[in-house]
Amino acid sequence: MKTKNRIIFYFFYIFIFIFTNNLILSKKKNISKSNADFISKVRYIISKAEKKFFYNLPDNKRNKFIEQFWASRDTDSSTEENEFKEEYLHRILIANRKFSSGREGWLTDRGKTYILLGPPRHISDYPNGNFNNRNPFEIWHYPETYLYFIDYRNLGDYTVHYTSLTHQAMVHNAFIEAKRNNIGMSGLFNYKYKIINKKNKSFIVFTFNTDKLEFKKNNNKMETNFEIVIKVRDKDYINVFAYNKTHKFSIDLSNSNTKIPENFQIKIPLNLIKGKYLFQTSVKKNKDKTNFQNQIFKIK
Repeated sequence: MKTKNRIIFYFFYIFIFIFTNNLILSKKKNISKSNADFISKVRYIISKAEKKFFYNLPDNKRNKFIEQFWASRDTDSSTEENEFKEEYLHRILIANRKFSSGREGWLTDRGKTYILLGPPRHISDYPNGNFNNRNPFEIWHYPETYLYFIDYRNLGDYTVHYTSLTHQAMVHNAFIEAKRNNIGMSGLFNYKYKIINKKNKSFIVFTFNTDKLEFKKNNNKMETNFEIVIKVRDKDYINVFAYNKTHKFSIDLSNSNTKIPENFQIKIPLNLIKGKYLFQTSVKKNKDKTNFQNQIFKIK
């Protein structure tokens, strides 16, 4: 009996695996070559939510998604050029020129690092290795972290090497911050947001950490302001909600007992029916300090 149940389980597992695999393949077959090239090129910066949303779109809506994908990352919308897109694609070209070895340079570990973190402040190059490591290796130094790259097969294809779990976590966090902060071209401030569904009403709540915001003194107050931009799109990539407003936050210093809060929140009402939506948000301090986040949320 146990053997029979095991066989049934295996057949069921194989069926699920084949069904799921075919479903993924069928989705990819519906992707045009240009769209597939786009997904490949932005692999280092596209979020899982964006990628999932892109695959579920009708093919005739994907060009609009690509247009908005780059626009949401534009560091200065007042110019015709998209500085972020140009810098990202330029880094791919540089990576191909510098790190290609049996495969395109932008697909190597050094290429990925160069694209996300930019050129290192300094490179310690050991083409003949040293007494600890006989393989050629490099150490890339950045302000907040460093990376080891080792050529294990002596073919010019250097692989990232972590000295410890702490070092791996430090590098991983640097990559996350780079993706979040326009690959190193924006400021240090950041924000979080969530959707609140309450009594048939929905709100988007932004949270800012005051430690990472720049304030200016105005009489007895410390003030800061920033522009919040929100675009919400449904499953057909139709824009169903838009918001653009400059908010001000101030701290009154006239009272000596005033304590600066660790963070503050801004709540914005949404007028959306039930369903899943792609939220594209950005917060701008000025033209060279812009952060953005794109996520999928469900309105209940």
